Amino acid sequence: MGVTGKSIELDASWRYFDFFVRITIKYRLAVQLLDNDDDHFDRLKHVWRDPVKLAILQSTVMGINNSIVSYGQEPVPYFAPEQEIGV
Repeated sequence: MGVTGKSIELDASWRYFDFFVRITIKYRLAVQLLDNDDDHFDRLKHVWRDPVKLAILQSTVMGINNSIVSYGQEPVPYFAPEQEIGV
């Protein structure tokens, strides 16, 4: 995946992971997620080191768009319908 190690920003790796999975689905590519036991999955504990990547993978495969903030974008606060925005 090209994001092994801690030298990559976490949100940048999420965007790349999302992009990579979407492209493989779009072009119907067979992909194998290789892991050196230091990046995605902890084999001894049987847990994902970054559960966000697992969620990205699962939602993308189901056709659900991921809401990952890109560079230069500000997160938009969500207001529930019963909340009023003060003026």
